[in-house]
Amino acid sequence: ETDDLFSLGGCLLRGLVGAHFVPGFTLLPDSAASGTGANPWAASSGTIDEARDAALEALLACCSGVLYTPPGELGRAPNWLLLSAVHTSDSQAKSLFRALLCVVFSYDPVGWGVPYMHSLVPDTHHQVLHHGVQLLLVLLSQPLAPPAADGAPPPDDKVVRLLGGLQRPETLGFVISGFGRLLRNAFATQRTYLPGSLVALECEQELLLLLWTFAHHSRAFLTALLASPELADVLMAVCFCVLSWASDAPNSSLVHLCILTLLVISAEPGFGAAAQAPCPHSLPLRGRAARATSASLADLVVGAAAEVLLGGHGRLESV
Repeated sequence: ETDDLFSLGGCLLRGLVGAHFVPGFTLLPDSAASGTGANPWAASSGTIDEARDAALEALLACCSGVLYTPPGELGRAPNWLLLSAVHTSDSQAKSLFRALLCVVFSYDPVGWGVPYMHSLVPDTHHQVLHHGVQLLLVLLSQPLAPPAADGAPPPDDKVVRLLGGLQRPETLGFVISGFGRLLRNAFATQRTYLPGSLVALECEQELLLLLWTFAHHSRAFLTALLASPELADVLMAVCFCVLSWASDAPNSSLVHLCILTLLVISAEPGFGAAAQAPCPHSLPLRGRAARATSASLADLVVGAAAEVLLGGHGRLESV
């Protein structure tokens, strides 16, 4: 079965990954990089963004066959196209991973700071961000391949290994700064005096799941997050989602995800000291939830947990 990784479908996937690093298509024409070395996705244009979005969408479509697989067959019918993507060559996996980090965490929803700028100037990076977050989640959420018939171990999941290997302070700082900037958008768009003046991200739920994935797979990420000034924005964004959705039954699974994320972060040494900082922003909430932002970050976290407990949820054992 592992031969399927090198079948026509596997070749197609490797070709799609390579299409993300074609000068003149997904790279600027004068780019000397071929997908290795310096991140070639650091520079872009409107036309390049459109090509990158198409390449990301094509790769995402190939890797999303699990959406059409009955639940009872998930364990018996692995997605070989997705396995081919996560088990691609080291150079391609590293290049794609770095490109996705760049396109996701370099995006600034505020832009130039001009109200309604997103309505006046096309924001091609926004759509690339959306598909980039989804593809990064898919690649990081792939379960291990089933054992081979001869008992050989499954191939290494290079994308998860690359995430766990993030150690450089500059890289971790870039990712954490991006998380703070993107997650802050959840409440920043509701605090403006001009309704709709800031672009609202369409991937808020994916970003929350991505935050949990990073916290789950990278201890270095958690350590750097606690030492970063972006911790306040991340905590406030997660707590804002909890306080906003605590009484909303359709979002109960997301509330549980946010609580689990807070649990993982709060279990880190040094969280108690870091959480004594005052809340730097006010949250657009009403009633009991609004008072949770009047003190420290620790009080906000406790208030978010209390809101879930007092919100009348039918099931609390998983919270």
